[in-house]
Amino acid sequence: MIDARPRRFIHAMLASCVLGLVAPGGAMGQGALPEGLSTTIELNADQTSQIQSFVNSNLEALKGTEAAQVSQAMSRLRAPFGGPSLRDISVSFRRRYAEALKPAFEEMLSAANLASPTSDLPIRALSIAGELATDDPAGLLARSLGAARADVRYQAAYGLRRTFFMLAQSRSPLMRPEQVQGLITNLGDQLSKERDPLVIDALIRALQVAGEPDAQHTLVIKTLGDAMSANAKAATKPSADPAEALAMLRAASAMRELLSAPGTVTAPAAKSSAEMTGQLAAYASRAVKLKTFESGNAADVRSALADLATASQTTALLAYSKLQLGGSAPTLPALGEPLRKGTTADDAKFLLDVGGFINNLLAKPPFGLAAGSFAL
Repeated sequence: MIDARPRRFIHAMLASCVLGLVAPGGAMGQGALPEGLSTTIELNADQTSQIQSFVNSNLEALKGTEAAQVSQAMSRLRAPFGGPSLRDISVSFRRRYAEALKPAFEEMLSAANLASPTSDLPIRALSIAGELATDDPAGLLARSLGAARADVRYQAAYGLRRTFFMLAQSRSPLMRPEQVQGLITNLGDQLSKERDPLVIDALIRALQVAGEPDAQHTLVIKTLGDAMSANAKAATKPSADPAEALAMLRAASAMRELLSAPGTVTAPAAKSSAEMTGQLAAYASRAVKLKTFESGNAADVRSALADLATASQTTALLAYSKLQLGGSAPTLPALGEPLRKGTTADDAKFLLDVGGFINNLLAKPPFGLAAGSFAL
């Protein structure tokens, strides 16, 4: 299915997915950094100057209009943060590198560039900022989550995903725990109100990477649960575009993976995940009631809603197992199966099954959620 997105949005996804595959050798060329500089624990004045010279030698191309030169500059500027030495890149190097880029970032992320639908400069800046994994670039990414342009929000979410990856890979702590927790909160705040399906997907993926370390696992489960509960609840008129249901499905799938990971999940986090599954199932119920699949995308929407219902039920049962160790969950009909049959009678059965899912599982212990909070 072709996504008729603005070209800038496609550029953001290319910056995230394609340029991230450039080999570290791309750093060689104009102003290449000396070997071993990125892993130096304490940088002296000469080494700091070398970083500044390297950055400066690529800025004109980075901010230019020639696509090949822009791509090369982005590759060079990102390259020090890849390769076999990734885990050993020093905090000092990351900070000096971020300081060298700060004036360019501020210029590229100016109000005028952010407001312009034709400017790629914010995307380029955010693409590099995600590799740095230090305070200022991470703050810049967090602030950009609320940008008016969807492509900028997407790139900011992807940049934070890269930031969390870098934090997990580094042998040295790059940020204080409260800063990392703040970034998770920023992602959740935006996710709770985001309406663009591709940005929703990017925000969820960023949270999923943030939740891989044990220290943030439970916080991410609760943040994702709370945010997507609010998001799904706000979708009172589900879209006929299957992309929206697929974004909801991403949330259920991510939560299932987070709950499946080893480790303890607190009761509030498990309850939050269960509430999310109920709101996602309620979203699917509203979509069926409003017959949103009676459009040119009928088969795609129906399939996405069936998958969403199935994933929601599976995830809720997994959350149940986290709270009721050794207990048996109520036996429920397979939630998504009626939707796959495509008949009026089976659609009606699906609506009844969603009510049963909420009343017979979510509204009872160990969750005890208010059945009336789910708008079917």
